[in-house]
Amino acid sequence: MKRQKSEDSFEEWLIKNRRWFHKRPEVGLKEIQTTNRVVELLQKFGLEVTTFNDITGAVGLLKCGGGPGPCLGYRADIDALPIKELVNTSYSSLNKGYMHACGHDIHLTILLGLIKYIIDSGLSKQLKGSIKFIFQPAEETVGGAKSLIERGVLENPSVDRILAAHVDPGLQTGQIGIQRTIGFAQSKAFTLTITGSGGHGAQPQYTKDPIVAGAYVVSTIQSILGRNLDPIDSAVISVTSFQSGGGGTNIIPDEANLKGIIRVLTPETGKLIETRLEDLAKGLSTAFEVNVNLRFKKPFPATVNDPVVSDFMYETGTDIFGKENVSYIPPQMVTEDFSYFAQKKPSCMVRLGCGFPGPNEPLHSPRFYPDEKVLDIGVSLFVEATKRYLYDG
Repeated sequence: MKRQKSEDSFEEWLIKNRRWFHKRPEVGLKEIQTTNRVVELLQKFGLEVTTFNDITGAVGLLKCGGGPGPCLGYRADIDALPIKELVNTSYSSLNKGYMHACGHDIHLTILLGLIKYIIDSGLSKQLKGSIKFIFQPAEETVGGAKSLIERGVLENPSVDRILAAHVDPGLQTGQIGIQRTIGFAQSKAFTLTITGSGGHGAQPQYTKDPIVAGAYVVSTIQSILGRNLDPIDSAVISVTSFQSGGGGTNIIPDEANLKGIIRVLTPETGKLIETRLEDLAKGLSTAFEVNVNLRFKKPFPATVNDPVVSDFMYETGTDIFGKENVSYIPPQMVTEDFSYFAQKKPSCMVRLGCGFPGPNEPLHSPRFYPDEKVLDIGVSLFVEATKRYLYDG
């Protein structure tokens, strides 16, 4: 983005604000200080601000001066993770045990920077329609997107198209990845409780050992993927918790509890895996003479971008940064609750490279350290997208 010399401090403004949020991470539905800071800046920029009595987060509405037109939405998540930061910087987390390890501090700063640029440059007076900026809580936990949608954030005015960005340390800074349709996986958590009968570790013949049954599940579960799915299909099953015993080294416990997650790209694949897990659970009852209780949580849906909006963002990105820096990329098996917005409105979430040359720590790592140059790149991309969608030419 070309700027005048008077705007040379814009990048510094972005970095300063990103670091403010980074130092003060707050987890889902507790983003009180974060929300207050966002509201303060939205009001300073002169936007109409909406907050909620029962949930964190905020919405800023900018009514443009170029006459009637569509409403373009932007979404940024604002919550952090319960991770102890292991990166030592002048702006490391002040809240011990919590960290912005998924780049949400960058996402919300990009949106604030977009607002600042549109206002300071006078662009808001030329654009048609309106722009709605949604600062969403609890992406990492309960799916705050759904909660805000239920509170009407996509209405009054009705959003016609919604955009978002997510940083990606797997891409070098300056690179942009776009998933044309399916972007992120559907996820469904499960719990498996195995109840047997405990006893002495020296006399296992008198017990119904739930640990042995649980171990069988862990070792067998991957065969569901390897022998039931088409090899070109994508799915992941991970057992992430196995808890049992604890009473002593010579005590076989009565119960074992397993937890895990299923990630798929299509509902059909998810249903197949769910059915096969149920079959496996039933087989445990017979094979190990235990009682089994398998439960599934309601899934987070897959994030499916609108191909028209994806192509729009691809063309916008290539015109600014060159075709060598923008590409269509395959889906990823992580989950994003932007999926709820994508179910309601034509949308696209783009991946912004934030990696340095060489190896980079992944998202959710306590050593996650993104390149702050991504801030200006994100703002530049969104400024151009806004102009192309709303500009009164």
